[in-house]
Amino acid sequence: MRQLRSDLPDVEVKSARNGLPDSITESLCAFANLPGGGLLLLGLDETAGFAPVHLADATGLAAGVASRARQAFEPPVKLDVSVEDFEGAHVVVARIFETHPSAKPCIVRRSGHAYMRYADGDYVMSQLEVDAFIVSRDRPRFDEEPVAGARFDDFDTDVLASYIANARVGDQRLARLVDDDAVLMRTGAMTRERIPTAAGLLALGTYPQQFFPQFAIRAALLPDGADLGTRALDSATFTGPLPVILDSAVEWVRRNSRRRIVTNLDTGRTREVIDPPPAAIREFVANAGSKPAPHRDL
Repeated sequence: MRQLRSDLPDVEVKSARNGLPDSITESLCAFANLPGGGLLLLGLDETAGFAPVHLADATGLAAGVASRARQAFEPPVKLDVSVEDFEGAHVVVARIFETHPSAKPCIVRRSGHAYMRYADGDYVMSQLEVDAFIVSRDRPRFDEEPVAGARFDDFDTDVLASYIANARVGDQRLARLVDDDAVLMRTGAMTRERIPTAAGLLALGTYPQQFFPQFAIRAALLPDGADLGTRALDSATFTGPLPVILDSAVEWVRRNSRRRIVTNLDTGRTREVIDPPPAAIREFVANAGSKPAPHRDL
């Protein structure tokens, strides 16, 4: 940089003499969208031949960069940040990692803008450039990975048989496959070595929680505010393959829902009404489990 008297396409320098510069936001975003990422250096003065600046609080600047990377972007920017000695002074070194292609472009939450690195500058992406990133996104494929330590015997035989039968009924191409293993391989439930994939084990396993303990639903029926001494009126934890978990949780919610007997005044017929309706219960439970966490609470 001293030879060129300029920043580099993958290196941005800020003096940070007066604290954390606002302009690092654009640089962090641009490097996150740059193939291979980039390097942000705080504590060098470009106008003085990249001479070191004596920073008042290099450690605080490093913490500020890490906080900005975590909070200011969607998705958050991943980086390694450290304080290094250079020519008798401290320099904050932040190595920014490229955002995964399935999540690009990285955008600044406050403005909604995405930035791209050109030469030694950071520029707002045009809508055409943003659309190009979105079109080229690669979907995550972690569900296709084989599960370490899992075997074919970890599949639930009853669930497996039902799945294979339904797959053949719903797809003419799969119906031509006589071998059950071929159906499971073609649909991504297991590998050619008969090792269950993450998707296959979660959907068809006897007890997927052996390998994915976080994939369970924990539910509790809470008392109203008047009953201060009771923590819960009923509670349950649901495990097993996802279809079983969903059905069990839905049934539990239905069992603990309000029920009313409604009479039609014209016909005299009565019917039971569940509040909320069963269809809404199933939708709620399915959505509650759509973002895995260390147990999903209901």
